[in-house]
Amino acid sequence: MQAAVAHIDLSMPSGRRILRDLSGKKAVTIETPALQTGRAWRDVWNECLDKMTNHYGVDMRTLQTQVV
Repeated sequence: MQAAVAHIDLSMPSGRRILRDLSGKKAVTIETPALQTGRAWRDVWNECLDKMTNHYGVDMRTLQTQVV
């Protein structure tokens, strides 16, 4: 058996359309990557706050305390 591996960007409509077209074929096997486990939601939230702080140049943690 010969095989080919393709990485499809599902964040774009064309990528989702390609995946939808391929999913009905007998010769195609679709594997989705496993989600990262073992990360607490607080770690993910802090990572998001750090990224937004770097992007916008404003400390998001101080804004978070003002809103809550």
